[in-house]
Amino acid sequence: MRHFSVFLLATLFPLIFMGCKSEEDSYPPIHYGYNLAFVDENGNDLIEGMQTGLGRNGKPALREKDYSYKLVEPDSKDDFTGPDCIYVESRDGLFTLAIFDALWDGYKYDKKPEVLRRTFVCPYIFGDGEEHSIISHWKYNDGYGSVELIRVTIDGVDARIELGADKYHPLVVVVLTK
Repeated sequence: MRHFSVFLLATLFPLIFMGCKSEEDSYPPIHYGYNLAFVDENGNDLIEGMQTGLGRNGKPALREKDYSYKLVEPDSKDDFTGPDCIYVESRDGLFTLAIFDALWDGYKYDKKPEVLRRTFVCPYIFGDGEEHSIISHWKYNDGYGSVELIRVTIDGVDARIELGADKYHPLVVVVLTK
């Protein structure tokens, strides 16, 4: 009887793992985005010290007079991804801009642009009043209903995506050279 129990367990054990999918057991979030950190070549935080106001939820946010952030593609008239403000958060020792840039309610309606292009003007961070291009690339998993950030470029330069505890809102670090 003991040999039969061991044989049965040895037979069932691989079957248990073969039937499991690699997807998560919980529902994906309805909001996606990333925390965008700007550093110089020496690793100095370029957002630190920037004056902030309070957003709708009472958290620190960029003041409207200090920046411009606009959707260019896929269609600026259909800005279903746009935040009401950009929040400033601390993440992994850096001050970051909380960018909610992937689809949320629009995702339900089959609006799934894989590339979002925005212009961002912020003299405090960039040292000029020019428009800078932020392009985010997204991968959709229709079977699971989730979205994953796969690439971000600032003015054509790739940013580093650091996957941490929250894969739906990763830290993205941009190194600016002056």
